[in-house]
Amino acid sequence: MVRFVLAELGDLLKRVGLYHSVRIVHYGLPQSSHHFYGVLERYNPLTGTFFTPVGEMRLALHELYEVSG
Repeated sequence: MVRFVLAELGDLLKRVGLYHSVRIVHYGLPQSSHHFYGVLERYNPLTGTFFTPVGEMRLALHELYEVSG
């Protein structure tokens, strides 16, 4: 699933600064609280989306779980 998200949304994730937070899950590296809190700052719980410089973006709950642990 992570490989699919990186392939399909890689450019968008890079533009909004979330690419490395998602990529780290793909390679099994230890999760970083710094990256998690960076993602969390952009999250809007009312709509389940992330506010980014290029607009709103939604990730599936499965990906959020994988990133946050």
